[in-house]
Amino acid sequence: MIHILKPGSLISEDDPSIEDYEVQFTRVLRHGGYKGEIRHYETEAKNELPSDVKPGDTILISGSKLNAWEDDEFTNGLVQFVQNMLKVDGVKLIGVCYGHQLIARALGANTGRAGFWELCSKKIKFTEEGREFFSEVDETHGLMQVHRDQVFEVPEGATLLMSSDVCPVQAYYRKGKYLCMQGHPEFTAEIVHSILLKLKTNDEELYASAVKDLEIPHNGLEYSFALARFINE
Repeated sequence: MIHILKPGSLISEDDPSIEDYEVQFTRVLRHGGYKGEIRHYETEAKNELPSDVKPGDTILISGSKLNAWEDDEFTNGLVQFVQNMLKVDGVKLIGVCYGHQLIARALGANTGRAGFWELCSKKIKFTEEGREFFSEVDETHGLMQVHRDQVFEVPEGATLLMSSDVCPVQAYYRKGKYLCMQGHPEFTAEIVHSILLKLKTNDEELYASAVKDLEIPHNGLEYSFALARFINE
């Protein structure tokens, strides 16, 4: 079983066509070949967390507008939940964007505000291990990014899989325990453009400099096969 935790939501009255995280991740996971049960939890909106996680289950933590480095009750509670799950044999974790940062923090790695945005489709640099792990990914394709926080160091015991020009820790992994990615395999150009339009209201220059990178070829579904393999490890 996969438990999708939502520390945020993409639902917006401005663009009702945008589907929320659980719909997007379900599409990615099914494309990769995962056929098991998928549940989702309104972690931010209702403080929901799974109470029946068993060996063999995977917990996926999505993106969020929140900051994984904040010292507040919600974030600290989620970090504690992750740390508890990391101690359970047979339970795996997947983190994407906010989830990637939160799991790194739970593992003791330094995370925080980078001081700049990384937006739209960006070319990825694979380590030797990353090239083997994400074997179906076309290296000429970008991966969608929407973040200004990042992980500054590879957590102890993890293997670095990917980096980008401005984000040295784009993905890290530990066999049978966790797989974390800064970029969004679930995002399409339409979704990222919808997010950019919200940023535009506060920073038109940022929008203008970023929107052109939506044209860089990308295919997040190529990452789905590696995600499914990890779940089945």
